[in-house]
Amino acid sequence: MLYHIGRNGQQVGQYSLPDLQAGYASGKFLPDDLVWREGMANWIPLQQLSELSNVTPAPSPDADELMPEDSNPPEQFTPPVQGVIIDPESDSESSSPRSGPAWENLEEGNVFERAWKTIRSIFATPAEFFATLRVDGGLGQPLLFYIFVGWIALAINTFLEAPLQWLWAGSSQDAMKAVLTPMLMVIFAPLFIAVGAFVSAGLTHLCLMLLGAANRPFEATFRVNCYAYGGVMPISIIPFCGAFIGSLWGIVLEIIGIAATHRISTGKAALAVLLPVILCCGAVGGLLLAIFGAAIL
Repeated sequence: MLYHIGRNGQQVGQYSLPDLQAGYASGKFLPDDLVWREGMANWIPLQQLSELSNVTPAPSPDADELMPEDSNPPEQFTPPVQGVIIDPESDSESSSPRSGPAWENLEEGNVFERAWKTIRSIFATPAEFFATLRVDGGLGQPLLFYIFVGWIALAINTFLEAPLQWLWAGSSQDAMKAVLTPMLMVIFAPLFIAVGAFVSAGLTHLCLMLLGAANRPFEATFRVNCYAYGGVMPISIIPFCGAFIGSLWGIVLEIIGIAATHRISTGKAALAVLLPVILCCGAVGGLLLAIFGAAIL
């Protein structure tokens, strides 16, 4: 959970509890600074925060470095959208430095440990995960995460579904096709995932540009896309319905990530993510109507 600190009418950053306690003890944060975290209705002074009841504040020159003096007194803050920023339309970065996910930090362990920690963060605290996700750092690491998790999940799903498809097949030839087709999908899965990631992120970023909401380059959108959909790939392990459920949850995560990364409202983020889906469904529906109409005539 992140704690949002406000001073002189502005939010100045997001901090973990250990960082907040250390800063309060050193004097970086003042007793009169305002704090808000998820679950709180309003901002309160730091000295009223129960988590700091055992920490003794100490004045320090570092306090003035957090935020320049402002002639206006602090105003009543509005709790941040998705726990990220105060004003979703603001161009100013109001969060703490983005450190990136565990996947991109080699100190977090081996590849399996880093993948697990990243997936756990995406599921447990998605708003916090995308609030601290680096918006730069390249395309390689997020794409590799998507491919790594997706390939393993698809392989396990194929292993679980293959016996059932074999039993349901009407003939030996159909049974062979039912088994070989998923195996070929597993073999070419890295290629399909990579192409899908670029197409999906490209469409989302194009919609962001059309809405005037692309406050970050394509790189940021691509990173959100890979971690959102890669993080839910373990759900696809569930035979037959897992892929559908995972896709729906991936859309929700992408909306959260786009809002946090591009510093826009949740509504604009949802529109940018869902617009390609709506257009595709409309195109398919129109095509089906045209075919049905032609058949009647």
